[in-house]
Amino acid sequence: MKSLENLRKGILTEVNDVKFQNFLTDISMDLISRPLDWKYIEQEIADLIIRISNICYNNTTSTVLPLDDGIYDRLLAVYKQYNQNYQVGAEPIQFPEQQDGEIFPEKKLMYHTIPDSELDSKLYTRDIQSQCVPLTQKMRPMTMYTLIQDPISKRLINTKHKYPELVGTLDKCKFVLNNDAIQADAYNTPAVQIFERDFIHPCLASGIINPDTKFEMVGELKYDGISIEAEVLGDRIISAYSRGDTSEDVATDLTPILNRYVFYNASKVPKDTPFGIKFEAVITRRNLELLGEIRNKKYKNGRNAIIGLFGASDAYRFVDYITLIPLSTSLEMNRIDELNFLNKYYNTGEYNRFCVFRGNYQEILFQVKQFTESAETIRSVIPYMIDGVVISFTDPNIIKILGRINSVNKYQMAIKFNPREVRTIFLHYTYEIGKSGEVTPMVHFKPAEFIGTIHTKQTIHSLQRFNELRLIPGQEIDVKYVNDVLTYIEKPDTQVNRDLAATKIPVPFITNCPFCGAPIEISDSGKSARCPNINCHERRIKRMVDMLSILNFKDISEEVVRALDLQSFTQLVQPWSKRALDDILGPLTTNKFIDYCYNLITTPIADYKIMAALSFEGMAEEKWKRILNCYSLHVLLAMNSEQLIFNLNHIHGIGPQTVQAIFEGFNAYHDEIKAIVEKINLIDSAALEKKPKVALTGTRDPMMIDIINTAGYDCSDKYSVTKETAMLITTDLNSSSGKMQKARKYGIPIMTFNDFCTKHNITLMKF
Repeated sequence: MKSLENLRKGILTEVNDVKFQNFLTDISMDLISRPLDWKYIEQEIADLIIRISNICYNNTTSTVLPLDDGIYDRLLAVYKQYNQNYQVGAEPIQFPEQQDGEIFPEKKLMYHTIPDSELDSKLYTRDIQSQCVPLTQKMRPMTMYTLIQDPISKRLINTKHKYPELVGTLDKCKFVLNNDAIQADAYNTPAVQIFERDFIHPCLASGIINPDTKFEMVGELKYDGISIEAEVLGDRIISAYSRGDTSEDVATDLTPILNRYVFYNASKVPKDTPFGIKFEAVITRRNLELLGEIRNKKYKNGRNAIIGLFGASDAYRFVDYITLIPLSTSLEMNRIDELNFLNKYYNTGEYNRFCVFRGNYQEILFQVKQFTESAETIRSVIPYMIDGVVISFTDPNIIKILGRINSVNKYQMAIKFNPREVRTIFLHYTYEIGKSGEVTPMVHFKPAEFIGTIHTKQTIHSLQRFNELRLIPGQEIDVKYVNDVLTYIEKPDTQVNRDLAATKIPVPFITNCPFCGAPIEISDSGKSARCPNINCHERRIKRMVDMLSILNFKDISEEVVRALDLQSFTQLVQPWSKRALDDILGPLTTNKFIDYCYNLITTPIADYKIMAALSFEGMAEEKWKRILNCYSLHVLLAMNSEQLIFNLNHIHGIGPQTVQAIFEGFNAYHDEIKAIVEKINLIDSAALEKKPKVALTGTRDPMMIDIINTAGYDCSDKYSVTKETAMLITTDLNSSSGKMQKARKYGIPIMTFNDFCTKHNITLMKF
């Protein structure tokens, strides 16, 4: 606790220190993973970490903050269960401005367009594509006062808000529907908030809304900028403040920067009484690029650029690059009227875009889901950066009942987009060895959240990529997430990375296998590396994991293979002690495992399929089928080395590399092949060639294939439809797949699997 407090006091110098960031992250991860029975000291630690994070988030231009955004949200969500009176915000601190990465690494997205066929169904129509220009410069030309104003002093850091009701933050969630969280395996994570469960259901339970009664909500874009509380008189700002620390009512006075900010559309608004407006200060992608060029600074995003700008003494010179988006006002009016009023008179280049939802709660949930997905679709198209949506009740009575607690409007909730890219810190490498010996580097980084799951590592696939990245511990990396998987890691050209590269050398690649110690072999191209030891313990473990998958051992994970130290097929078909397995795996997994082993021994299986499961290098089912059509396993096993090589070389379509792979495999896996011949009920490939061929469409179920083969057919999900095909099994008789079209063309019988089972009096299993 003492060290945390010392870090807080020294936060100006520690904020970009990797050890500091890792220290806070490790503690936060530990707190999040604990049961919900925190002691007082743990609550104090969480409070301090959140305050440190708030200070950094609100005041620094660094793109890598002490806590990843998703981890911060989780920590805050759990902490609020202990401290309902927690106040949002952070005390104003003047940080030195940081150089910040590329000017605009996503610049190409500015010119991306949505097809017309999709555009009409999205939230915002074609006007979004006309705004890829610096609108604030067009509408608000540079004024004389910006040229003669004195530099801003730093004496106006601590001041009070004039309209505290406009200052605060929102409760945030990651998912719209409960099912969304269930699909992401995050529903039972206490720190993950869900709009349906944590916002709508409490209103239903308390009777605020009725399941069958229609009500109204409004959805708005959540712009990624800086919150500003301003006082306006007619068409001008007369004072402005940052959000600051709401618990102490302390903010930074931004009036010297934003005073005389003109709203040309508001020229007819009466100038007799000032009132408050809450704005979000944002910057367009184009203006971000221009601002970086003019100030000779590099920015990754608009939010960090504005923080740096507001901390600069010459900020007034660049105010025209900032767009103030009006969010709410101190005037009393209906929410929809308020939004229309603000958009009409106080927009300077971007409306506060919104959509009204009406219906019962299920209809509202459906509309909110559509709204959120549509908003996420256009986030790369519109010129402003958005990071989510905000959903609010509009009924004044509901708003009054839910109210405002500790500067949080409880009648609103923000739904945050899942990040597509996170900038984080590289920590170290580990290495994985595959079943064929391939070495895969694994990058470990400061934890980051994607789709409700916290990630700490990602493969970079090859030695070539390792050499391209040249990573040094402490350097910044961009982790990208596409189609629900981590796909790529890049090293941006940032000042932090350049400074480290100037003083330290990149992590060298390993020279020996970390599991067996064998010298690592580098390919002639230099693009890949491998452990050459076919008996490497890790290679054998990975081979068995792959084998069990091919043999349809469902739900038997890599952890089970490691727990059993299962390294060979011979071990797999040995007699297993249920009592011994229970102690290692538990009764449920033990019963599954023993059943699979029994079925493997007793159920007929094609020889080529089980040989493919042994994972000879480069040997798939089709190659084994070609070989085993000529020589049975019994015959191959009886051959000496010279005979094996001679006979394999005379099989059509089997080249020298395949011959070498089989030769090495027969030597390495001799005992396993012997166990297959002696213990498995093999179906001879040569006999299969004489059986009627059955193709499949719409399914790849291995148990279905086994049943069809047992009935006297040669079935595979890899078979295409030819004139020689005896039958096509489909899941949908109305399908128009390529296989279905060929079967109809050639007059080949088409039936469902159930029809097949009925025809052959099969009642083994219900599908």
